[in-house]
Amino acid sequence: MTVKAWGNLNKGCLSFKSGSDPVQHLIASAVTLFDCELRVQPAGHNRIVERGQREVVARIHGASATVRPVSEDEAWQCERSSAWARVSYNPKERPSQDYFGMVDHNHDRVTTARQVRVITHPSFPDKTRTRAYVWVGTTS
Repeated sequence: MTVKAWGNLNKGCLSFKSGSDPVQHLIASAVTLFDCELRVQPAGHNRIVERGQREVVARIHGASATVRPVSEDEAWQCERSSAWARVSYNPKERPSQDYFGMVDHNHDRVTTARQVRVITHPSFPDKTRTRAYVWVGTTS
């Protein structure tokens, strides 16, 4: 089965699709995807940058996933943990970056990950209320 997750600008939430099931629009939830690819469609990225179009061009694909509700404290745990590194794709802020990049590591390119945790919560300040983190394997 293939699962997909992406930030939804229009609804201010996390969109999640599992196999042939309908898309779920999640709030105050965490989706942990396993054996992941972080993909950005190059042609879609160019349309956003050159013409200002809004469309979904970046998704995180996984072989499987778990979904669970999160409290505000739980939503911010990955931000405080050295075991997770935040990744982002934002063509408005970084038009030359047509990929997911690590936020605290000079936006180094990330295309695959063993685990990705995508969290949505009303306390997140960005428009989608969603953040994504890759597992970097340290503990503390």
